[in-house]
Amino acid sequence: MRRRVAGKNNNISAKESSKTTNIVDVSLYIAIISALGYFVAYSYKKGYMKYYGINEVLLTQINISHILISISVIGTSLLSFYCMYYQLITLLPKFKNPIWIEFRHQILVPLFGFGLIMGLFPKLELFRFFGSILIIWVVFVYSFPLFSQRQVKGYLSKLQRQIDYEDEDRFTTEAIIYVWRSSFPIRAITIIIIFALCQYIANAYGLSQAAKQEKYLSLNHDNKTFLIIDNYGDNFIIAPVDLKEKKIKESFQVIELNSELDKPTIFTSIVLKGGVTVKEPKEYK
Repeated sequence: MRRRVAGKNNNISAKESSKTTNIVDVSLYIAIISALGYFVAYSYKKGYMKYYGINEVLLTQINISHILISISVIGTSLLSFYCMYYQLITLLPKFKNPIWIEFRHQILVPLFGFGLIMGLFPKLELFRFFGSILIIWVVFVYSFPLFSQRQVKGYLSKLQRQIDYEDEDRFTTEAIIYVWRSSFPIRAITIIIIFALCQYIANAYGLSQAAKQEKYLSLNHDNKTFLIIDNYGDNFIIAPVDLKEKKIKESFQVIELNSELDKPTIFTSIVLKGGVTVKEPKEYK
């Protein structure tokens, strides 16, 4: 009689389980990135519309092209962050100075993320927001040993003792990935933070893009000029504009594009230097 080899069966089961886990992880990542792409596209459009005073009532559809662009930007950004970070790690020198060691361990990743965000969205308000967070984190990292290692004399000695203490339980990249994959609460919290952060960035970026826009399509009707604010399908959101003051009135209309040979709808491309502003709406008390 043949003996069953238990070890071999266990190895096969482990490999099959690992393959199943990897497939589930890849499916989860694809689902998250797809949902994030739609969410970013919606947040961008919401910020863009907010500049003109348009609320969510008229924000009924998001073009599929905007969603695909968002997914491409997010996927490319994550891949670029991963590759550039590990390339940077290999190029940086490994000095034994504790200040430099703590910089590599605690400051490098937030600093790299800050630089990536500023490279993609060079906005003053984003610079102030994330710059303030980064400064607070740097101050915390380098001042924490003053309190946690009070019994050690000398700042560099305190910092070195803190590094030695942290090295015992330091999270490596592999450990972080393992914890993220094995802990559902941490995974859920991370996803919520990412969605909230992307919403803030996309909303602010859409608002700033609307403020800077100078090229518009216009439509003349009954001796009035209307700007095309947005479109979804064959429907256009238009608003009356004062070309001299370069201001639009918060009086929006949704029109359907109906053009015939004898009565064509004619759009004119115009450039308004400095963009347009929105007249203050009336207040009722």
